[in-house]
Amino acid sequence: PVMEYVESLGLAKASETSYAMTSLPFMLDFGDGTPPVAKVFIGLTPEKHAICAGEMPEGATLYIGVFDKEDALLTTGNALKEALSENENISGVLMYSCVSRSMTLASDQLGEINMIQEIAGDVPFLMAYSGGEICPTQVSGGVATNRFHNNSFIICVY
Repeated sequence: PVMEYVESLGLAKASETSYAMTSLPFMLDFGDGTPPVAKVFIGLTPEKHAICAGEMPEGATLYIGVFDKEDALLTTGNALKEALSENENISGVLMYSCVSRSMTLASDQLGEINMIQEIAGDVPFLMAYSGGEICPTQVSGGVATNRFHNNSFIICVY
């Protein structure tokens, strides 16, 4: 079972709840030439098998990642600063952060939104948490390959 493996790596204890696993990111490589996508565990069965957020096809490769509070805040801040600097006459910003990112913030649940307020300044924005995000990972021959992601942060500037 996956929990035995994760415990053998020292990442979590089998006695811990699935909450500890939801903030541990994994990168899933579908093996089809598309870029890997982030995935999280959303629960455990009574047998300690993983329930994952999204498709986990047989034969795909799963890499264990590291993502902590500093990573979450750094990536959010960098993405927002870049989006604001590349656009003129901004009417507003719509942002979605994966709820798994908020779990990474632990006791600083408002850390991400407080930082967004500071960076956005007078720019109107709406920020919400989501349970995963769908977007294309690659376009080949005019056809987009969409994937369901976790641990992502999405910005729409208008």
